[in-house]
Amino acid sequence: MVGRYNPELFESDRWDDALSDWERRRIEATLALIPEDAERVLDVGCGAGHLTHRVAARGHFTVGADYAAEGVARLKIPGVRASADALPFPDGAFDAVICSEVIEHLPSPLFEGALRELRRVARRWVILTVPYRERLAEARVCCPECGEVFNSHGHLRSFEPDEVRALLPRPDRVEVLIKPRAYQDPALLWLMQRGLGRYGYNTWAVCPACGNRDFEARKVDWIRRGVMGLNRVLHRNKVAEGGWILARFKTGGGQAPSGRSSAGTASSPLG
Repeated sequence: MVGRYNPELFESDRWDDALSDWERRRIEATLALIPEDAERVLDVGCGAGHLTHRVAARGHFTVGADYAAEGVARLKIPGVRASADALPFPDGAFDAVICSEVIEHLPSPLFEGALRELRRVARRWVILTVPYRERLAEARVCCPECGEVFNSHGHLRSFEPDEVRALLPRPDRVEVLIKPRAYQDPALLWLMQRGLGRYGYNTWAVCPACGNRDFEARKVDWIRRGVMGLNRVLHRNKVAEGGWILARFKTGGGQAPSGRSSAGTASSPLG
């Protein structure tokens, strides 16, 4: 893995960014995996609640959990500040536990610990979403202050559907929401990064080593732009598969229900 993990980076300044059409599609596909009779739902890594609030609006009693204090403070529903590998809830406290776009950020042993905790607090279902066929190298940037090379999204892991199926016992549904992305030639990418020492530019990058947020010094790089231009000429109109993997796992008995129960009437598990 290239780049290091720094949980303080989750306290970003992008809380008010508007969702893209594709992000809205991912959220809708995630909502479709939540059984209608799941009365109590926990969203781990909820951020500012884009998904969490939609879960609550469907009538589920919903709790958000996130390491970022500001994200939890923005919730309009119950929320707690917690690390994914140390959830402050008893065993089986929630009918369904969601962890969307989180575990790709986590190194070992935090990654394994988070999976154990998700399964522990979920009475019936765990729902995971992760990026699909992400090539981590394509989003590498280099900090102009300290020289740290890292994925600009803070991602440390890439997943295929079979890898997701193996994350937890009893996979119930594994789906792929495909979002086409521009093709990047691996040889040209290697030349640009390893041969020429040139990396991408991203306005929201935060260095996990020194905390630097100013990457303007990397914005105008004619060598990088030249290599990327050559890539576009050589692979005009060529696209690669990307998007998200969405998975649901059983942790308890029973099948996914067909009708809605009196969701939202359960007492808070925080009491």
